[in-house]
Amino acid sequence: AFHIGDLINGKTIDIVEGRKANCLKRYFRGFPYNERKKVKIIIMDHLSHAFYSAMKSLFPKSSIIIDRFHYVRLLNDSLKNSRLDTCSKLSNKALAKSIKRHLHLFDKYKKT
Repeated sequence: AFHIGDLINGKTIDIVEGRKANCLKRYFRGFPYNERKKVKIIIMDHLSHAFYSAMKSLFPKSSIIIDRFHYVRLLNDSLKNSRLDTCSKLSNKALAKSIKRHLHLFDKYKKT
């Protein structure tokens, strides 16, 4: 589902059944173009280029903001994948196993 909310009063405006770009385009094209031009900010949690492009074409005057939670999650997933790739390439299996077990080892901040 796709949640449409009002940031000012915190109320739900509508919930669209699907999240795919085609479904959202069909839904939002039901509103007059002049009304869609009034939308100033879109905050979304989806990092897909197709999704971003769809929103930008539907709301041409809006600023699109990706929430920071999803950027942090993307960064953490990349770090995890790098850690696992590195472990699979290590010839020292004991060291590889130790690195795999210490999931948050590379998340630690060390002041130098």
